[in-house]
Amino acid sequence: MQTIRVPQKRGRPKTRPKELVADKAYDSAEFRRKLRQRGIKPTIPTYERRQRQKPKRGRPIRTGAAYRQRWRVERCFGWMDNCRRLLVRYERHLHLYKAFCLVAIILWCIDRVLK
Repeated sequence: MQTIRVPQKRGRPKTRPKELVADKAYDSAEFRRKLRQRGIKPTIPTYERRQRQKPKRGRPIRTGAAYRQRWRVERCFGWMDNCRRLLVRYERHLHLYKAFCLVAIILWCIDRVLK
């Protein structure tokens, strides 16, 4: 969350997005609470950990229109799985891993342009 930079037309980039879209793996009350403290709207579907006898109390968490665009992120993860070096993550240092992610994205773009 600390490395997020949303570019603006003028001025420095925003470090606090309006909304965070995540999958069911990030469903926890603590994570949602911390996002709300920072003023970020969490869009995370609920994860049923076990079958409940009684329905869960409170207002149900709904995923909005922003969650419908999540397939683009999942598609990108699928493309990254084609690069074994990124999938296994041989690099110990984060800056090297980011560099190989950038190289993979450049190769995908070149491949798309040449098709």
